[in-house]
Amino acid sequence: MALSHADPGATPSGEPLRAEAHVTRHGALDSPSARERLRVVLRTRRGATHGARVIEADTCQGVAEAAAVVLALALVSPGAAPAAAPLPEDPTHPAGPDPAEPRRDPPRPAPPGPRSSSPRDPTLAVGAQGAVDGGALPRWALGGSLLVAWVPGRARVEVDVRRWLPQSRNVGTSAVGARFTLTSWGARACHRLGPLGDLELAPCVGVDGHWLAAHGYGADANQDASARWASLAAGALGRAPLTSWLALRTRVEATVPLARPRFVVERMGAVHQPAALGMSATFGAEVLFF
Repeated sequence: MALSHADPGATPSGEPLRAEAHVTRHGALDSPSARERLRVVLRTRRGATHGARVIEADTCQGVAEAAAVVLALALVSPGAAPAAAPLPEDPTHPAGPDPAEPRRDPPRPAPPGPRSSSPRDPTLAVGAQGAVDGGALPRWALGGSLLVAWVPGRARVEVDVRRWLPQSRNVGTSAVGARFTLTSWGARACHRLGPLGDLELAPCVGVDGHWLAAHGYGADANQDASARWASLAAGALGRAPLTSWLALRTRVEATVPLARPRFVVERMGAVHQPAALGMSATFGAEVLFF
Protein backbone atom coordinates (compact mmCIF):
# COMPACT_ATOMS: atom_id res chain seq x y z
CA MET A 1 0.00 0.00 0.00
CA ALA A 2 1.33 3.52 -0.85
CA LEU A 3 0.06 6.82 0.54
CA SER A 4 1.18 10.30 -0.58
CA HIS A 5 0.51 13.84 0.56
CA ALA A 6 1.69 17.30 -0.55
CA ASP A 7 0.84 20.54 1.28
CA PRO A 8 2.25 23.62 -0.51
CA GLY A 9 1.41 26.12 2.20
CA ALA A 10 2.03 24.29 5.44
CA THR A 11 5.67 25.28 6.02
CA PRO A 12 7.01 28.63 7.14
CA SER A 13 9.52 28.66 4.28
CA GLY A 14 6.80 28.51 1.68
CA GLU A 15 8.32 25.39 0.11
CA PRO A 16 5.74 22.61 -0.30
CA LEU A 17 6.31 19.51 1.82
CA ARG A 18 5.70 16.28 -0.02
CA ALA A 19 5.39 13.00 1.84
CA GLU A 20 5.00 9.42 0.60
CA ALA A 21 4.41 6.37 2.78
CA HIS A 22 4.71 2.68 1.83
CA VAL A 23 3.03 0.31 4.26
CA THR A 24 3.86 -3.43 4.35
CA ARG A 25 3.22 -6.33 6.65
CA HIS A 26 6.01 -8.61 7.76
CA GLY A 27 6.99 -11.12 10.40
CA ALA A 28 4.90 -14.19 9.46
CA LEU A 29 7.57 -15.58 7.12
CA ASP A 30 10.40 -15.14 9.63
CA SER A 31 8.87 -17.48 12.16
CA PRO A 32 5.54 -19.37 12.13
CA SER A 33 4.90 -18.21 15.70
CA ALA A 34 5.86 -14.54 15.16
CA ARG A 35 3.12 -11.91 15.26
CA GLU A 36 2.64 -9.95 12.06
CA ARG A 37 3.79 -6.28 12.25
CA LEU A 38 3.25 -3.16 10.17
CA ARG A 39 6.20 -1.37 8.58
CA VAL A 40 5.99 2.15 7.11
CA VAL A 41 8.74 3.64 4.97
CA LEU A 42 8.09 7.42 5.11
CA ARG A 43 9.86 9.58 2.53
CA THR A 44 9.63 13.40 2.57
CA ARG A 45 10.83 16.09 0.19
CA ARG A 46 10.90 19.89 0.54
CA GLY A 47 12.70 21.61 -2.30
CA ALA A 48 16.16 20.05 -2.60
CA THR A 49 15.98 18.42 0.86
CA HIS A 50 15.04 14.73 1.02
CA GLY A 51 14.52 12.45 3.97
CA ALA A 52 13.33 8.95 4.79
CA ARG A 53 12.46 7.06 7.93
CA VAL A 54 11.24 3.52 8.73
CA ILE A 55 8.57 3.04 11.40
CA GLU A 56 7.32 -0.28 12.78
CA ALA A 57 4.42 -1.03 15.11
CA ASP A 58 1.93 -3.77 15.87
CA THR A 59 -1.17 -1.71 15.01
CA CYS A 60 -2.34 0.76 12.39
CA GLN A 61 -2.84 3.38 15.11
CA GLY A 62 0.78 3.00 16.26
CA VAL A 63 2.29 3.62 12.83
CA ALA A 64 -0.17 6.45 12.13
CA GLU A 65 0.77 8.31 15.33
CA ALA A 66 4.49 7.93 14.68
CA ALA A 67 4.13 9.11 11.08
CA ALA A 68 2.08 12.10 12.27
CA VAL A 69 4.85 13.13 14.68
CA VAL A 70 7.48 12.96 11.91
CA LEU A 71 5.35 15.05 9.54
CA ALA A 72 4.51 17.59 12.28
CA LEU A 73 8.17 18.11 13.10
CA ALA A 74 8.98 18.48 9.41
CA LEU A 75 6.24 21.08 9.00
CA VAL A 76 7.27 23.26 11.96
CA SER A 77 11.06 22.90 11.43
CA PRO A 78 11.75 24.03 7.86
CA GLY A 79 15.49 24.06 8.34
CA ALA A 80 15.80 20.59 9.70
CA ALA A 81 16.16 17.49 7.59
CA PRO A 82 12.99 15.42 7.96
CA ALA A 83 14.94 12.22 8.32
CA ALA A 84 16.75 13.59 11.37
CA ALA A 85 13.59 14.36 13.37
CA PRO A 86 13.27 12.16 16.46
CA LEU A 87 10.67 9.45 16.15
CA PRO A 88 8.53 7.85 18.87
CA GLU A 89 9.30 4.19 18.75
CA ASP A 90 7.12 1.29 19.64
CA PRO A 91 8.27 0.36 23.18
CA THR A 92 7.97 -3.32 22.36
CA HIS A 93 10.07 -3.28 19.20
CA PRO A 94 13.11 -1.25 18.04
CA ALA A 95 13.05 0.96 14.99
CA GLY A 96 13.33 -0.72 11.63
CA PRO A 97 16.45 -0.91 9.46
CA ASP A 98 17.97 2.07 7.75
CA PRO A 99 16.24 2.45 4.36
CA ALA A 100 19.62 3.23 2.82
CA GLU A 101 20.68 -0.34 3.52
CA PRO A 102 19.86 -2.93 0.83
CA ARG A 103 16.63 -4.68 1.72
CA ARG A 104 16.90 -8.38 2.37
CA ASP A 105 13.65 -10.27 2.15
CA PRO A 106 13.28 -13.45 4.21
CA PRO A 107 14.01 -16.63 2.26
CA ARG A 108 11.00 -18.15 0.59
CA PRO A 109 10.63 -21.85 -0.11
CA ALA A 110 11.03 -22.69 -3.75
CA PRO A 111 7.72 -23.56 -5.41
CA PRO A 112 7.32 -27.22 -6.27
CA GLY A 113 8.12 -27.97 -9.86
CA PRO A 114 7.98 -30.96 -12.16
CA ARG A 115 10.58 -33.64 -11.58
CA SER A 116 13.04 -33.97 -14.39
CA SER A 117 15.60 -36.56 -15.26
CA SER A 118 18.26 -36.72 -17.95
CA PRO A 119 17.81 -38.62 -20.11
CA ARG A 120 14.05 -38.91 -19.61
CA ASP A 121 12.80 -42.45 -19.16
CA PRO A 122 10.52 -43.75 -21.94
CA THR A 123 6.95 -44.67 -21.08
CA LEU A 124 6.16 -46.74 -24.18
CA ALA A 125 8.21 -48.99 -26.44
CA VAL A 126 7.42 -50.94 -29.60
CA GLY A 127 9.90 -53.50 -30.89
CA ALA A 128 10.67 -56.37 -33.25
CA GLN A 129 12.86 -59.36 -32.40
CA GLY A 130 14.26 -62.59 -33.68
CA ALA A 131 13.51 -65.56 -31.39
CA VAL A 132 14.80 -69.04 -30.66
CA ASP A 133 13.05 -71.73 -28.61
CA GLY A 134 14.00 -75.15 -27.39
CA GLY A 135 11.29 -77.37 -25.94
CA ALA A 136 7.95 -76.51 -27.54
CA LEU A 137 8.75 -78.02 -30.96
CA PRO A 138 10.60 -81.22 -31.82
CA ARG A 139 13.87 -79.31 -32.41
CA TRP A 140 15.28 -75.88 -31.68
CA ALA A 141 12.99 -73.46 -33.45
CA LEU A 142 13.57 -70.06 -35.04
CA GLY A 143 10.93 -67.35 -35.26
CA GLY A 144 10.07 -63.68 -35.04
CA SER A 145 8.38 -61.56 -32.39
CA LEU A 146 6.57 -58.23 -32.07
CA LEU A 147 6.25 -56.53 -28.68
CA VAL A 148 4.69 -53.55 -26.92
CA ALA A 149 6.03 -52.42 -23.52
CA TRP A 150 4.81 -49.96 -20.90
CA VAL A 151 7.56 -48.54 -18.64
CA PRO A 152 6.31 -46.79 -15.45
CA GLY A 153 9.58 -45.80 -13.75
CA ARG A 154 11.82 -48.78 -13.04
CA ALA A 155 9.04 -51.27 -13.73
CA ARG A 156 8.32 -52.68 -17.18
CA VAL A 157 5.27 -54.59 -18.42
CA GLU A 158 5.39 -55.97 -21.93
CA VAL A 159 3.35 -58.26 -24.15
CA ASP A 160 4.52 -60.01 -27.29
CA VAL A 161 3.46 -62.47 -29.96
CA ARG A 162 5.84 -64.99 -31.57
CA ARG A 163 5.48 -67.02 -34.74
CA TRP A 164 7.79 -69.99 -35.27
CA LEU A 165 9.05 -71.59 -38.46
CA PRO A 166 7.26 -74.92 -39.04
CA GLN A 167 8.98 -78.24 -38.36
CA SER A 168 8.30 -81.81 -39.42
CA ARG A 169 9.00 -85.07 -37.60
CA ASN A 170 8.52 -88.68 -38.53
CA VAL A 171 7.66 -91.61 -36.31
CA GLY A 172 10.94 -93.50 -35.98
CA THR A 173 12.37 -94.33 -39.39
CA SER A 174 8.99 -94.52 -41.13
CA ALA A 175 7.65 -92.08 -43.67
CA VAL A 176 4.69 -91.30 -41.44
CA GLY A 177 4.84 -88.14 -39.42
CA ALA A 178 3.42 -84.66 -38.79
CA ARG A 179 4.21 -81.10 -39.69
CA PHE A 180 3.99 -78.68 -36.73
CA THR A 181 3.24 -74.96 -36.71
CA LEU A 182 3.43 -73.01 -33.45
CA THR A 183 2.23 -69.56 -32.38
CA SER A 184 3.06 -68.20 -28.92
CA TRP A 185 2.00 -65.09 -27.05
CA GLY A 186 3.01 -63.91 -23.61
CA ALA A 187 3.26 -61.21 -20.97
CA ARG A 188 6.23 -60.23 -18.81
CA ALA A 189 6.73 -58.10 -15.69
CA CYS A 190 10.28 -56.81 -15.18
CA HIS A 191 12.07 -54.55 -12.70
CA ARG A 192 15.10 -52.55 -13.83
CA LEU A 193 18.09 -52.92 -11.49
CA GLY A 194 19.90 -49.92 -12.92
CA PRO A 195 22.55 -49.21 -15.53
CA LEU A 196 25.66 -51.39 -15.65
CA GLY A 197 27.92 -49.13 -17.65
CA ASP A 198 26.05 -48.62 -20.93
CA LEU A 199 23.69 -51.58 -20.29
CA GLU A 200 20.48 -52.03 -18.31
CA LEU A 201 19.53 -55.31 -16.64
CA ALA A 202 16.08 -56.34 -15.41
CA PRO A 203 14.88 -59.69 -14.03
CA CYS A 204 11.54 -60.79 -15.50
CA VAL A 205 8.78 -63.28 -14.80
CA GLY A 206 5.81 -64.05 -17.02
CA VAL A 207 3.40 -66.48 -18.61
CA ASP A 208 3.06 -67.75 -22.19
CA GLY A 209 0.29 -69.31 -24.18
CA HIS A 210 1.05 -71.75 -27.01
CA TRP A 211 -1.05 -72.99 -29.90
CA LEU A 212 0.46 -75.95 -31.69
CA ALA A 213 -1.15 -77.41 -34.81
CA ALA A 214 -0.06 -80.77 -36.31
CA HIS A 215 -0.84 -81.87 -39.88
CA GLY A 216 -0.28 -85.60 -40.49
CA TYR A 217 1.33 -87.03 -43.60
CA GLY A 218 2.52 -90.37 -44.98
CA ALA A 219 -0.36 -92.50 -43.65
CA ASP A 220 -3.31 -93.97 -45.56
CA ALA A 221 -5.64 -91.65 -43.62
CA ASN A 222 -3.91 -88.51 -42.43
CA GLN A 223 -5.46 -86.43 -39.70
CA ASP A 224 -4.86 -83.01 -38.20
CA ALA A 225 -4.68 -82.23 -34.50
CA SER A 226 -4.00 -79.18 -32.36
CA ALA A 227 -3.36 -78.37 -28.71
CA ARG A 228 -3.14 -75.32 -26.48
CA TRP A 229 -1.25 -74.99 -23.22
CA ALA A 230 0.34 -72.40 -20.94
CA SER A 231 3.85 -72.17 -19.52
CA LEU A 232 5.63 -70.12 -16.86
CA ALA A 233 8.79 -68.17 -17.68
CA ALA A 234 11.59 -66.57 -15.65
CA GLY A 235 14.72 -64.87 -16.89
CA ALA A 236 16.39 -61.53 -17.52
CA LEU A 237 16.09 -58.66 -19.96
CA GLY A 238 19.15 -56.71 -21.12
CA ARG A 239 18.98 -53.37 -22.95
CA ALA A 240 21.61 -51.21 -24.63
CA PRO A 241 20.32 -47.69 -25.45
CA LEU A 242 21.74 -46.38 -28.74
CA THR A 243 19.96 -43.01 -28.79
CA SER A 244 17.21 -41.33 -26.78
CA TRP A 245 14.60 -43.16 -28.89
CA LEU A 246 16.25 -46.46 -29.92
CA ALA A 247 17.67 -49.39 -27.93
CA LEU A 248 18.91 -52.90 -28.61
CA ARG A 249 17.48 -55.61 -26.35
CA THR A 250 17.79 -59.31 -25.57
CA ARG A 251 15.84 -61.60 -23.26
CA VAL A 252 16.92 -65.05 -22.07
CA GLU A 253 14.70 -67.25 -19.91
CA ALA A 254 13.72 -70.74 -18.81
CA THR A 255 10.18 -72.02 -19.37
CA VAL A 256 8.12 -74.69 -17.62
CA PRO A 257 4.94 -75.93 -19.38
CA LEU A 258 1.83 -76.41 -17.24
CA ALA A 259 0.65 -79.11 -19.65
CA ARG A 260 2.45 -81.42 -22.09
CA PRO A 261 0.09 -82.55 -24.84
CA ARG A 262 1.16 -85.73 -26.67
CA PHE A 263 0.80 -86.09 -30.45
CA VAL A 264 0.35 -89.68 -31.62
CA VAL A 265 -0.05 -91.33 -35.02
CA GLU A 266 -2.52 -94.20 -34.66
CA ARG A 267 -0.93 -97.65 -34.71
CA MET A 268 2.47 -95.99 -35.21
CA GLY A 269 3.33 -94.27 -31.95
CA ALA A 270 4.10 -90.83 -30.51
CA VAL A 271 5.54 -88.23 -32.81
CA HIS A 272 6.03 -85.29 -30.42
CA GLN A 273 5.57 -84.06 -26.84
CA PRO A 274 6.83 -80.68 -25.46
CA ALA A 275 9.79 -80.88 -23.10
CA ALA A 276 9.32 -80.59 -19.32
CA LEU A 277 11.84 -77.71 -19.22
CA GLY A 278 12.52 -75.37 -22.09
CA MET A 279 14.75 -72.43 -22.94
CA SER A 280 14.03 -69.41 -25.11
CA ALA A 281 15.76 -66.21 -26.14
CA THR A 282 15.01 -63.14 -28.20
CA PHE A 283 17.19 -60.43 -29.71
CA GLY A 284 16.10 -57.27 -31.47
CA ALA A 285 15.45 -53.53 -31.16
CA GLU A 286 12.77 -51.29 -29.74
CA VAL A 287 11.66 -47.75 -30.51
CA LEU A 288 11.01 -45.58 -27.46
CA PHE A 289 8.19 -43.08 -27.07
CA PHE A 290 7.93 -40.38 -24.34
